Amino acid sequence: MLSETISPPVPDSTTTHNSGTNRISGGKSLPLFYLQLRGLLLLALAAYWALYPASENADIVAATLSYAILTFLVLISLITLITGIITRKKIHVRAYVKNKRAKEFDTYSGEESTIVYTAHLPGVLPFFQYELTGYFEPESLERTLHVVRGKLDSTASLEENVCFPHRGVWSLDMLSVAFGDRFGLTSFKYELRAPAFHKDIKISPPVVEATNLPVLSSTQTTGDEISAEHDRRGDFLDIKPYHPADGTRRILWKIFARSGELLSRHPERTYTPEGEILMYLPAGKSDDLLCGFILKNLEHLEDRGMAFRIRCEGQLSGTEDARTISEARTLLIQSVWDSEHFDLQRTCQEIQPLISSMSSSIYLPISSHRLASQPFNNLLQRLAGYLSSKGATPSFLVLSTAQRDEERTRSQREDDVHRFNAICASRGWKCNVIYL
Repeated sequence: MLSETISPPVPDSTTTHNSGTNRISGGKSLPLFYLQLRGLLLLALAAYWALYPASENADIVAATLSYAILTFLVLISLITLITGIITRKKIHVRAYVKNKRAKEFDTYSGEESTIVYTAHLPGVLPFFQYELTGYFEPESLERTLHVVRGKLDSTASLEENVCFPHRGVWSLDMLSVAFGDRFGLTSFKYELRAPAFHKDIKISPPVVEATNLPVLSSTQTTGDEISAEHDRRGDFLDIKPYHPADGTRRILWKIFARSGELLSRHPERTYTPEGEILMYLPAGKSDDLLCGFILKNLEHLEDRGMAFRIRCEGQLSGTEDARTISEARTLLIQSVWDSEHFDLQRTCQEIQPLISSMSSSIYLPISSHRLASQPFNNLLQRLAGYLSSKGATPSFLVLSTAQRDEERTRSQREDDVHRFNAICASRGWKCNVIYL
């Protein structure tokens, strides 16, 4: 991950390069001053010249060089230490996501995003520099080291590109700042943490453009069907007297030839049953494609005026059901860090609010790649048995992404789906496979 977009106001030069993925642990650390490897080697060389050639052989050149190097190291160390202490009190940094996608989230998973650091860096002497590195929680990401050089005493804008592997609230929890000389001899290092520096970045599941959306019916019918007066999308079976606005293509010419009466064909009204669609989404960190597909499906249902209640894996106790697309997206983002627990008791607690006294179907969307996990497979079967014992009908929606997999794993994924489908058929559970 390389970035050449750092643009401090008047730097001599600015570079950006990778610095590995090891995390600095601990809370708010104290400043740390130390000699770097080059400084230690130079100190060892000066000590060697002072102890052996200068003292044993009375070598004036060696003595002069050794004392000059020691004086230079002491001077550089004092400048780094004193300037580092002063600038540490004055530095201010904030971060934000460039080109934020929406109000309720910042960007999508799997998509390269630009993180911008706006840093006020106090002025320093020539031949000194700042090094800034951001750290993410709760999982470590490949990070970028920003090196800012030159005399500077205003705001610098530093950019780096980050690709978040999955949805969730990612916290830019700590900024490591190192001040030192350009020769790589000394360093004064410290960390900025909350409240001085902190940024939560909300990552949404990706947008899935799918046309083969499954037809979901309401599960708790409380009355008669409701017709959509202004949404006529049925078959052309309604026959009405002709109106000029209907056009000539809808005229029933055979009836006109026999009776002389102008009639036209219109589409039937569409009907939406009353009730709610109940859905429990067992989605782990690697199920962003499934989450994006379900959000697209909920958008389709919302356009139809159909009500739904959504709960998901990892949902905290006391959290309300999601009844809108925005609430469902927020729920999927916030619950991801507590998912993949494979705990039947907790799963039953998560799904319990959806179980009513009357018989109803509860949709369980799952991704095909998680069926390869035997613990997850066993959890689904035990959960379906629990729902059946409570009078609810489990209805699985398996999203198969086998066509997107490599050829060596494609047949294995398809076998997992067929095997699970056969288990559902043998136990009387509904199971529909959707190919994406």
